[in-house]
Amino acid sequence: MSEVAQLSAWRRQGSIIYVQCFLWMIQRLIHRRRLSSEWQRVLPHRQRTCPPWTMEQLDLAIGCFGRNKAPGLDGLDMAMVKEAPLSYRRALLVIFNRALQTGEFPPQWKVASIKTLLKSPQKDPTDANSYRPISLLPVNGKILERLMLNSMEPALLASLHRHQFGCVPGRSTDDAIATAKNMVRQSTAKIRMLIFFDIAGAFNAVWWPCVLRRAQRLGLPSNLFRLLSSYLSGRRAELWFKNSVVSQDVSRGCPQGSVLGAAIWNLVFSELLTVLDANGLQA
Repeated sequence: MSEVAQLSAWRRQGSIIYVQCFLWMIQRLIHRRRLSSEWQRVLPHRQRTCPPWTMEQLDLAIGCFGRNKAPGLDGLDMAMVKEAPLSYRRALLVIFNRALQTGEFPPQWKVASIKTLLKSPQKDPTDANSYRPISLLPVNGKILERLMLNSMEPALLASLHRHQFGCVPGRSTDDAIATAKNMVRQSTAKIRMLIFFDIAGAFNAVWWPCVLRRAQRLGLPSNLFRLLSSYLSGRRAELWFKNSVVSQDVSRGCPQGSVLGAAIWNLVFSELLTVLDANGLQA
């Protein structure tokens, strides 16, 4: 694609996204006093709020992504965002801070486009198991997720179980193996038993109310907590195959292809490790 064509595509897609988000902001302004009774009950005492994000924080969030991230349903890719003028990033920052203020994650950024790839040429193309699904989310929504994660991460890391090694900065499988070996060496029992277990479909089965309960215990600022609860509601996946599309509401699991997916998993799994400790099992 030539530079002129790419610029034209960026302007077209960027304009569509901006108009959609602008209309969403107007809608939220009209209904800004409406807060579900459910979250009013959850958050009656939470007064601390996350301050508005700055341009420096936005640039840092955008810098976390590579240029080759595939676009979601809006057709906007990360390279376009990175090459966008300052005015576009300023508009994005206004939208992101409005989402933080209202506690509403833009609904069009919660729709995943599912593409299917044949695992190998030898696979039977008529068998659904021969395909690997790839979930693509709108890049602007992923940038907002990154801002949320950067704001949540200090409290999240401080609350994690000491033996939570997956998806944690500075920890690896080597640390997990070393910890297990130390447990065996330090044990005074004559018989030692090590149990390995695998949770089938773990990432896809995470229960969102459990995630929110754990997040509530972190002491997150009220607006950030509401934004997270909005993020975990009203999600949808659209499967595109040839000329057909099937839409399905999503009500559980770590959103595939998301930025917050690993953090959501850690919130839940760390709780399991704590429960095992409380029952006399070294986890």
